[in-house]
Amino acid sequence: EYRAVAARGALLFEASTVMAEVNPIYAVSRLIFDQLFEQIIRSISTPGSLMPLHMSDWRRSEMVEAVTNMTMRHLSLGYLSKDHHLFQLLAAVRIHTCQVYPGIVDDLQ
Repeated sequence: EYRAVAARGALLFEASTVMAEVNPIYAVSRLIFDQLFEQIIRSISTPGSLMPLHMSDWRRSEMVEAVTNMTMRHLSLGYLSKDHHLFQLLAAVRIHTCQVYPGIVDDLQ
């Protein structure tokens, strides 16, 4: 049920690794990204449990959107202001590509 959330996380991590090619100071380790991602998921999960056992389509959509916004906001804090739009563009292109061509997630990684 959480494949969409995980796929979005993978896309955002991939966009952040491309940013490290723009400027090496933007490098984010997988461990740090995973910790950030888990912290964000915990902050938006239902009270009393990490996640509900069954998630409605609406809840899944809301969680994907929240994870995307919070992750992008947090990662953008580490970028120079001139590169914020580049990161947003990279993430948006990857997200759009995966919505238009759903099977491409594995090819991007």
